[in-house]
Amino acid sequence: LDRTGAIAMDAATGEVLFSHNATLPLVPASNEKLPVAWTALILLGPSYRFHTDVLGTGQRTGATWDGDLFLEGNGDPTLTAADVGRLAAKVRASGIRRVTGRIRGDESAYDSRRGAPGWKRYFVGGESPPLSALVVDRARGWPALSPPLLAARALREALVARGVTVAGRHALGTAPRRAVRIAVDHSPRLGSIVREMDRDSDNFVAEMLLKHLGTLDGGVGTTARGARVVLAEMRTAGIAVKGVRIVDGSGLSSLDRLTPAAL
Repeated sequence: LDRTGAIAMDAATGEVLFSHNATLPLVPASNEKLPVAWTALILLGPSYRFHTDVLGTGQRTGATWDGDLFLEGNGDPTLTAADVGRLAAKVRASGIRRVTGRIRGDESAYDSRRGAPGWKRYFVGGESPPLSALVVDRARGWPALSPPLLAARALREALVARGVTVAGRHALGTAPRRAVRIAVDHSPRLGSIVREMDRDSDNFVAEMLLKHLGTLDGGVGTTARGARVVLAEMRTAGIAVKGVRIVDGSGLSSLDRLTPAAL
């Protein structure tokens, strides 16, 4: 009993009906996803959509893009090959029929750490796909190629399939600020993403959301930065965070701690 905790409250009045170790810090497992989802919905709103962009450096001459194209990820956990295909179709619809440079995958919105603190080694690829700001089809094809390189390859193949000639191969890179936006894809609404995440206890989506929260001040998305945002929002709401440790977003980490009262 000293390793368990519970609290039951009347939802209408807030009256505590039962309490056992309500303030004891315990390993939350997938209950960790609840404060992450709650924070994301408060700060971003249920209508928020992730965006993934195709950007170009160089210049356009007629139907030729003389330079590189970048597939820039912003943490969409739902990005699929079909979405990339629609981006390629938008590039073609813009009038581009030839690209002289490379197709580069840009994951710079997040750090490149594929897992989270306190994870066992097999969790990456086992309990969750590798983390990255640019992941297509949950990084199917990893670890042969990194998630952003897989994504760049997917865009190159989609362009070629739609009649756009690409001279260079897929590669990595960070789009400079002067890059021109050519196409954009938007994810489903956050409310829908979170509903499925919590229903399925989706570790990958939870971790991607946590990193995304770390970008809201304009910085690079990291697990630690996102965790600080969650704790700050809990404090703002008057939730007691004594003993609470947000170390990852999914609850896979053995270092996480939550209390029944905080939940």
